Amino acid sequence: MKNVVVVMQPRSGSSLVTGIFAAHGWWTGETTRDREYQRYENAMIKAQFAGRDLVRGEFVTSREPLEWEPIEPWVLKVGTEDFPRIPADVAVKVYRNPSSILASVMSRNPFTCRKYVAALIERRHEMMDSIAGYTVDTNKLVAGDFAEIKAAIQACGAEFSEALVRSVIDPSRWRH
Repeated sequence: MKNVVVVMQPRSGSSLVTGIFAAHGWWTGETTRDREYQRYENAMIKAQFAGRDLVRGEFVTSREPLEWEPIEPWVLKVGTEDFPRIPADVAVKVYRNPSSILASVMSRNPFTCRKYVAALIERRHEMMDSIAGYTVDTNKLVAGDFAEIKAAIQACGAEFSEALVRSVIDPSRWRH
């Protein structure tokens, strides 16, 4: 199986997609857990990315190499701005309608600047469009259309299991 980077933006359903890869046998390392669900963010990698954020609407990225020793095959969830730092075999881009992402972000963080978040979402979608790889639309996925995730998993060298996909999806958590 090939190593996979799940390219995402916050509130896009990337934990869902990464969890499906983990259920199919990819290694995620020590991951973080939200109060509601498993986030599938590698804690060590996240710590290396910590402290870097967006400044005045521009992406600030580090050119430092990552320090990690993964077990192969691995899957790692990263934002669009960090994607160039990860030596993956395959990119799986998590797509979600920008208005759905915005609604989800605003529901969790009502005091966030809506205009800033909308611009950030648009910029990340533009960056994602420039990345070669497989796209998985999480709204379709939750609705039961598994064609995109199936194509991505099979392209990465694993046998697709609908039962494993269904075991990860919890439609009740999909609010927007």
